[in-house]
Amino acid sequence: MKTAGVFMVLTLVLLCCFSDVATEPLNQLQNVCRAYPEPAKGQNLVCPRVFRPVCGTNGVTYDNRCVLCQAKWQTGGTLSLQHEGACMRKTDCSKYQQTKGQRKIVCTRIYKPVCGTDGVTYSNECLLCEKILRGSNIRLAHQGQCKVKDDCGEYQRPQKGKHVGCAAIYRPVCGTNGITYSNKCNLCTARWKTGVNIGIKHEGRCNRKIN
Repeated sequence: MKTAGVFMVLTLVLLCCFSDVATEPLNQLQNVCRAYPEPAKGQNLVCPRVFRPVCGTNGVTYDNRCVLCQAKWQTGGTLSLQHEGACMRKTDCSKYQQTKGQRKIVCTRIYKPVCGTDGVTYSNECLLCEKILRGSNIRLAHQGQCKVKDDCGEYQRPQKGKHVGCAAIYRPVCGTNGITYSNKCNLCTARWKTGVNIGIKHEGRCNRKIN
C-alpha cells in the first residue's frame, strides 16, 4: 500500500514536469522571467552586464532579458517579452499622399533605398509605405539596401549532374562576376556549376545580361 502511494506521488510529479515542458514553447515569450524570479521587496535582480537587447511589450528596448524582468517586477508584473532584438519604430507613412478610394500612394522614382523587415530593399520609403498600406505587416528596418547573406548554405547542393530546384521568384542580385541572376538561388547554382566562388556584389541588376 505504501509503495502504491509513493508511485502515485511520482506519477503526479512527472505529469506536472512534462506538462510544463509541453506548454513552454507556447508561452515562452510570457514566461522568460521564470529564470529571474521576483526579488524580495526593496531588492533588485543582479543582472549580468551582457548586451543582448530584447523588446518589451511596452515598446522599450532592454539590454537583456534580466533587465526586462527587473522592470517587469518594478511595474507590477504585467510586462513581457515582445521579441528578441531592439524594438523597431513604427513606420510613419502619413506624409505620403494616398489616392482616393484606393490603397495606393503616388511615389516618386527617386532612388533612396530602404530595407524592410521582410528583408526586401525598396527603392524609397514611399514604396515601402505603399506595401504597408496594402496590408503587409512590415516596417522600416534601416536606411539603405538590405544586406544579403553571401552564403549558399540555405540551399541544398545538388548531386553531380543534377540541378537545384530554384523558385521562380524575381529578386535579382548582382554577382561579383558582373552577371545578374534572377535570385540568390540561381547565383548559388552557377557557383556550384562553374566551381567559381561567385559572391553577391549587391542586390538588384548589374549593368550586364541576366542569366
